[in-house]
Formats: sequence, structure tokens, C-alpha cells
Amino acid sequence: MLAATSSNLPAPTAPTITLRTAGSNETQLSAGTYYFAVTAVNYFGETAMTVTSGTTVVGAGQVVDVTLSPVAGAMTYNIYIGTSNTRTNQWRIATGVGGLRYTLQGTVPSSGTNPPSLDSGTGSSNRMEGIVPTLTGRSASSGIYPAGWMGGYSNQSVGTHLSYAAIYTALDALWESTSTSPGAFKADPAELVGDGGDIMRLSTDVISQGAATNYRLFLDQTDVPGVRVGAAVSEFQNPITRSVLKLVVHPWLTQGTALFMTYN
Repeated sequence: MLAATSSNLPAPTAPTITLRTAGSNETQLSAGTYYFAVTAVNYFGETAMTVTSGTTVVGAGQVVDVTLSPVAGAMTYNIYIGTSNTRTNQWRIATGVGGLRYTLQGTVPSSGTNPPSLDSGTGSSNRMEGIVPTLTGRSASSGIYPAGWMGGYSNQSVGTHLSYAAIYTALDALWESTSTSPGAFKADPAELVGDGGDIMRLSTDVISQGAATNYRLFLDQTDVPGVRVGAAVSEFQNPITRSVLKLVVHPWLTQGTALFMTYN
């Protein structure tokens, strides 16, 4: 229902590699000459490795920022590092990356998991088209849906946590229907479905902003004698339509993916 698709995901393009001095809270990456590769992952498998990034010389005291190119239909990404651009000399250094940029630091592995030589099953002709492939346009590019179709709005380049700005941008695009969201027209979502960590970080934003954020606090009379520690955001008001979205935590949705669902 979430990630299934009838054809294999494409391998990501080569990542962009940026060297910089390690920050005070970072550990330098082992110095050396390396090649980097990325694979796209869904619940069913992993793509073959992308073309490697080319030679990168990491000096003492440096870390590496790896910037990924999104793949329509992917849930997460794996990053590999090696001393050559051959698959058998590439080793997995990061698993389940849910964002666009990931910082590599610490010890470089010299053994472990190599990237697959072939796609390990990201697609199958026996599967339906799930929510993520449909929303991102993967189902259209594979010929299942008409060319150009996306089920509303998709942004695979948010580059931040689940924040106010990201949610506002999505709600506006769903209502206004722009050229980048051809399936959206006056859409008014009822639910925001996300990973537990993403929803938690949204709650933290609300609490940390305090008086700068408008919110309602519910207090039952039975709660007065005691104190309950902790707070969680359960609803989000659409600033365009004034309707209220229910925040739903999905137990198996990967970090970095949030779904706006409407049933009308």
C-alpha cells in the first residue's frame, strides 16, 4: 500500500561530494582517497549502485557531506564508500538515509556489505502501485498511469525536518494547483501521516516556540490534582482552508516521508 510498484526503481545519479573541516561535535572521516556510491531503497529491495562520484581525497580533520539526487518512489538511500570505483571495493557506510544530505564521519569501513550487482527486487509485475510511487510520479514514468501524472503534490527536495514551512508549502500547493502538482486542485487534506520521529520533531518545534506559536491547550478537571509531563501536537490547522488535519503516526513509515491524505 505504501511503496509497492510494478517496475524497478532507477538507480540514483552520482552524488555530489563536499569536503569541509569537521565541526566541534563531529569526528573526522579517516583520511584517504575514496569513491562514493548511492543506492535507492524501498521496503522490497535495493537498486544497483549508481555511478561513483569520482576520486575524492579526504585530508586530516575533514568530514564529507554527501548530497543525494532524489529517486521517485524511493523510501530511503544507502551510501557506500571505497578505495576504488568497483562494486566489490565499495562498503556500506550509511543505511536508511531519509534526507537529501548526509555527513560521513568516523572510521571508513574496509569490509561489510557491498552494493547489489543488480536490483534486488524494488519492483515486481505482481505488485500494485502504492501511495509513494503514485504521489511522486514513478507510476507514471513506468507507464502505469498517464504521462505526467502525480497524485497531488510531491516535494523530494525539502531539505529539512517536518517543519511549519514544509507543511505550509505543501498545503498551499495542494490548494492552488501549480504546474508542479498537476493532480492537485482545491485539495483539503484530513490527515498528515508521518514517522514517529518526524511527528515528534514537529511537536518539539511547537513547544520550543512557546508564545510565538498559537495553539490550544486542553486541560481536564480530573488532571488538576496531578501533573502529566510531556506534550504532543495532535492537530494542525490548515492556514488556507481553516480545516484541521489530524496528525497520525504510522508504525512502519520511514523517517523523511510524510503523507497528506484526503478522503473527499
